Amino acid sequence: MFKNRFRTIFFFIPFIAILIVFYSFLGNEVKTSLKPYVITGIILSFLYILSKRGKHAYTENPSSFNVLSPSNVYKIPSKANEEADEEEDVITFKDVAGHKEVKKDLKFLIDFMKNPEKYRKMGARMPKGVIFYGPPGTGKTLLAKAIAGEAKVPFFSVSGSDFVEKYVGVGAKRVRELFKKAREKAPCIIFIDEIDAVGRQRGQTENSEVDQTINALLTELDGFNSSEGIVVIAATNRVDMLDSALTRPGRFDRHIAIPLPEQEERLELLKLHSKNKKLGADVSLEKLAKMTIGFSGADLENLLNESAILAVSREKEEITMEEIDEALFKIILKGNKKPNDKNSEDYKLIAYHEAGHALCAKLLTNKSIPKVTIIGSTSGAGGVTFMTPKDGLHTKEDLINEIKISYAGRAAEYLYTKNINRVTTGAAQDIKQATNYIIKMINEFGMNDEIGMIDLSYFKSSGEREVLREAIKLSKQLYEETVELLRKNYDVLRRIAERLIEKETILEDELDSLIFNSYAIA
Repeated sequence: MFKNRFRTIFFFIPFIAILIVFYSFLGNEVKTSLKPYVITGIILSFLYILSKRGKHAYTENPSSFNVLSPSNVYKIPSKANEEADEEEDVITFKDVAGHKEVKKDLKFLIDFMKNPEKYRKMGARMPKGVIFYGPPGTGKTLLAKAIAGEAKVPFFSVSGSDFVEKYVGVGAKRVRELFKKAREKAPCIIFIDEIDAVGRQRGQTENSEVDQTINALLTELDGFNSSEGIVVIAATNRVDMLDSALTRPGRFDRHIAIPLPEQEERLELLKLHSKNKKLGADVSLEKLAKMTIGFSGADLENLLNESAILAVSREKEEITMEEIDEALFKIILKGNKKPNDKNSEDYKLIAYHEAGHALCAKLLTNKSIPKVTIIGSTSGAGGVTFMTPKDGLHTKEDLINEIKISYAGRAAEYLYTKNINRVTTGAAQDIKQATNYIIKMINEFGMNDEIGMIDLSYFKSSGEREVLREAIKLSKQLYEETVELLRKNYDVLRRIAERLIEKETILEDELDSLIFNSYAIA
């Protein structure tokens, strides 16, 4: 770099000197006329020299410049060792809604970091590593920060993708820098988010850089003992993808599931995320918590945020159920509302399709159905029946009912058209969902009378043929039973469909009135 820079400078110095000498021998009139050009030439020469210096300053080995410095990778609270309430950024368990059982499980870790001596006396060692695993948005990062806040120790945060580089050795260097910094601040917590980006099973790729990075991480985990007070917490959505060398005892000792919140926890999360929002009198967080099974904490926060944006765009002073319903529609269907053509025959078919789902669900289960609509979406859905799924374990009867509910849309289309050749493609997702339930019943849950409690995946191709044979048999049986159920209650099915055609959307109270004030017989 320096050779190039000086070569450039020494080239231009003689040129400028010759120019000045030549200029001095010229007559005054010529000097006057050429003066602006000479000055301009000298200035441009110096500017060129400076530009070359700037260019050469970044031509060194790229690996030495792309290493992230500790200041922008590791986030350490500036007052980590002071009282928690004196640090604005410190997060504790009181800031984390839900996860009661997980918090109980983690209290030992906090106590271990605060009072290591009493554990040493008992011969217990602090776990070197803890893995948080579970679906995205469940609060894994927040829990890790809360542990550091509760223990009043520094918190080093880094993403697994920060260790991934194309230059061999860079990722390993970053790992060593991280642990070096942590040792200087021990006791402390190192948090590695999305560890599967760097901790995947070795040998799956030919990327030697990834393998070197994993090896460096393993070396560092083995290189400190529990007395140093360093705890490594890693988060992942796919714990099954991690290298077994990482997950064995002595490295990541504890594996803690961070599940999706249950109804009570969802209510707690909704109350937390709605603190700074103006909710209308018609908004029931209890009802919303019941409707949002399968939502993560991040999903719930996003739901309320989208609702607030809609309220502002409509120049409302508060968030009403209208905005929440629309936001819920967008999140579930991954698209915006798209009205269907009311004059088309497809419109009637969609109405019967959704009426079939709703009626079957009400006759077979105690599901709550907050809304049925035949307003389409930009994602391709012609309509949707919002159902509250069941929490917890499912019986064989539950799964059979779920399959029938999935088939009910197609069955209703068939009963309306009275022609199997006029049914639509609208049941594609329903069939996929039903097939998933059927395969799991046969091959995972031991709920098939012919096969019994055997996992046929061990028998490769022969097992696949057996599963397929039983799946086809069960599918035909359950579809025929669904058609017969709706046939018996066709008058009610027609009333629901006609009301949908008239209003586009019906709510649960009206749906219940249409069904249970009639003569429906399950």
